[in-house]
Parts: sequence; C-alpha cells; structure tokens
Amino acid sequence: MSRLLVVAPGFHGYGDSIGDALSRRGYDVAVHRYDAVDSRARKAWNKLAFELPAKIRGTVPWSSRPPMPPTVPSPGCGSSGRTSCWSSGAIC
Repeated sequence: MSRLLVVAPGFHGYGDSIGDALSRRGYDVAVHRYDAVDSRARKAWNKLAFELPAKIRGTVPWSSRPPMPPTVPSPGCGSSGRTSCWSSGAIC
C-alpha cells in the first residue's frame, strides 16, 4: 500500500475530499492543512503579525497585482468554430 501526503488549504475541506477519494482507492492518506490554526489566539496573532502589515504595505498578492490584460485570439482561432487551438499551440 502506498502512502500519500495531501497538502492543501483548509478552505471548504477540499483536502479532506481528495484524501477520502484516494483512501477509497487503497492509499494510506494523511491530510495536512497548511493554513490551519489551532486556536483563536493563534489566528488573531497571524492576522496582526502577517496579514495586516502586508495589507497596509500593499504586498498582499491579491491587492498588489495589476489587472490582467484581456486575451486576444491568435490569428486563425475561432474561424473553425473551435474554442482551443491545441494543434497550433496558440492560446485562443
């Protein structure tokens, strides 16, 4: 039997769902939630020590990135009614 470590955020229990599916297939699964905190005090500490200063400095990834430019279809894409151009390697 193979052993697997599933490293996932605690968000909506996705790691647990993946772990359950893999264990039904015969794997010995351990799920590690990398963002789990064990108490409210620890969660408050993380907010004050890391998240709030990053937000004030503007270094939080979701607030400091410029918006993504719109994608422009490559020539030849869409003319055949396809939604992707895997054969040409173009992003449509």
